Amino acid sequence: MIVLLTTIQAIAVGLLPLGLTFWYYSDVVAITHPRIYFTYSDAIVFVSDGLAAIIIFIWLIKRLAASKPCEVSKTSQGSLTQLDGWLLSLCTLASLSVLWSLDWRISLHVSFHLWLVFGLYLALRSDPHAWRWFALGSCAALVMQALIGFWQFGFQSTAFTMALGLEWPGELTPQISGASVVQLADGTRWLRAYGTLPHPNLLGGFALAFLAAPVTFFLVQTKRKLAPLMIFVVSIILIALTFSRSAWLGLCAFALTILLHARRFERKRLMTLGLTSALCFLVLVIPLRQLFFTRVADDQPQTEQVSTYTRLWLIERTWEIIQRRPLLGVGIGNYSLALSQHVADFYDIEPVHNTPLLIMSELGIGGAVLLIGLAAAIAKKVMPSRQPVAIILSGAIVALAAISFFDHYLWTLAPGQMLMGTMLGLWASQLRDGD
Repeated sequence: MIVLLTTIQAIAVGLLPLGLTFWYYSDVVAITHPRIYFTYSDAIVFVSDGLAAIIIFIWLIKRLAASKPCEVSKTSQGSLTQLDGWLLSLCTLASLSVLWSLDWRISLHVSFHLWLVFGLYLALRSDPHAWRWFALGSCAALVMQALIGFWQFGFQSTAFTMALGLEWPGELTPQISGASVVQLADGTRWLRAYGTLPHPNLLGGFALAFLAAPVTFFLVQTKRKLAPLMIFVVSIILIALTFSRSAWLGLCAFALTILLHARRFERKRLMTLGLTSALCFLVLVIPLRQLFFTRVADDQPQTEQVSTYTRLWLIERTWEIIQRRPLLGVGIGNYSLALSQHVADFYDIEPVHNTPLLIMSELGIGGAVLLIGLAAAIAKKVMPSRQPVAIILSGAIVALAAISFFDHYLWTLAPGQMLMGTMLGLWASQLRDGD
């Protein structure tokens, strides 16, 4: 029986990357507010939530069957206890915010989802073998997203994904208003790669987290180096074609984390990854240099100027919301509602592209303190890491942290929360005494 449950759990962990990138969902409870997109208000259940529930359920059964507390397989207990404590406190504060939130219904379902994520974190960090299954699923997800993303960029259309029965990204072309594009100075618009996700920035961030899988197989595995290297190549190209600057920054943070621990890896393999990345960069930048320079140059076209202005405007409005309710915040998940009540009716409502500001606006000073404590507990274990897989996963965590300063989906969207909790759990499972 235990063997069967373990097999089912392993399959669920392996399918989790696919569930995180294919957003099939059920809208359980509609909580309608004018001008607020339903993903920021409604109680929605995604496929990844179901997989997480299966993993947690089997973990609990195995724990009860063992009739003893689930051990964290040779992990550094002190730091993990600190990390567990900060996460537990964050979930508790989120649940308490139901009492003072602008809309308790939103806070209730968002806080419930955070507890689900916390449960998944506990289940994954108790099983050091979970990483291998997740890594295999990540490689499969990367290949599928790359094939779809390359098709979308080559044909400048997302129509291919309509056959999959997905709500997002829908049928988009560069000419459609609202599509995420790179616009050149002459007005030419290029559609960015979406994959099967609602926005190219999400594809960039999720692909970056999954990138830890082929990097691990290439740097740590003794045989079969060609397959993970090829998956690494297509993943780098995919991240580039999302034209997500936050993902590019996260990729730099990922690489820097590994370079700081370079002595823990075989130099020849590490150099091969570096040279491969440089070659991918040259192959892409030379023919597409105008598109890349548009995203990073000072003299930007109107679309880029509007994007920059909107982000700065949202930061200003967020500080105003924080100043109105600095101690307790507006309640978990209630940022969009607070913004809609704070600005004129003709403004579009979207979350501020900065996760720390979002947390402070929703959970007040307490949320900010807990976030700082959580970041410190993670940082305490990143630099001293010695185990290669833990180092690579540390790079993924640092990359997601970097993205969180320039985007919001790791906090505002259920699959984003699940991705962060998953990576933290897998990372914790690989820590060893002395790390």
